[in-house]
Order: sequence, then C-alpha cells, then structure tokens
Amino acid sequence: MANATAPETKGADRTVQVDVKSIRATTDLLLSPDPGFPGIGEEDNWETLYLLLRGLIMTLIPQVEIRMMGLPESDVPRACASACIGEAQMRLRIGLGDQQGVRIAVAQRLARSVKALLDHYENLASESHT
Repeated sequence: MANATAPETKGADRTVQVDVKSIRATTDLLLSPDPGFPGIGEEDNWETLYLLLRGLIMTLIPQVEIRMMGLPESDVPRACASACIGEAQMRLRIGLGDQQGVRIAVAQRLARSVKALLDHYENLASESHT
C-alpha cells in the first residue's frame, strides 16, 4: 500500500476564526495593574492558564504569518510582525516556574506576547487592504 500525503493547503485554507475581542479581554485582565488572578491559587489553575496562553500564541503565530504573506519583504509592518513572532516563539520556551511570583511574571509575559500578536493580526489585515 502506498503512503498518502495530505494535499498542500494555501494560506487562506489554513486561517482560523480569531475571537479578537475575547482574547483581548483575557489579556487585559492579566495585564491590569492589579490582576489579582482570581481563583488561580492552585497548581492546576496555573497550569491551565499557562497552557491557554501558550495555545493562543501557537494559534496566532500562523495567522499573523498568513497575513504577512501578501506584503513585500521590505514592508515595515511585516518586519515588526516578524520580530514579534520571534519574541513570542522565544517565550514559548519559558517554563511555568515553581513560585507564585515567577508564575505571575511568566503569565504576564505570555499575555503580552498574545496581545502583541493580536495587534499585528489586526494591523496586517488593514495593511493588506491599503
């Protein structure tokens, strides 16, 4: 029996619906001056928050890349988005940490990356239409 391969998909075929409003509300809560982190005191809750933020980053990176495709290599918004993707990928390598202060710092770093990726996602949409 021959091995089958999946057909190659074009950029538009790989897009997913991004709920910008909900994601932004979550990151705004985490990045508020006194986040408080209600209900996040337990180990499992930190793990869930950590995985949620990582998942958002892993979802947003390809969506931003798709929107970058139509722009020239020398385009400034494209270069900024590319740098943001690199920073977000670096933050994906950060561990959760063992102490409360470290966990808060990690969650906030991941949330800042999510927020920055959302900004580029929206900006590149308007950039590609101009």
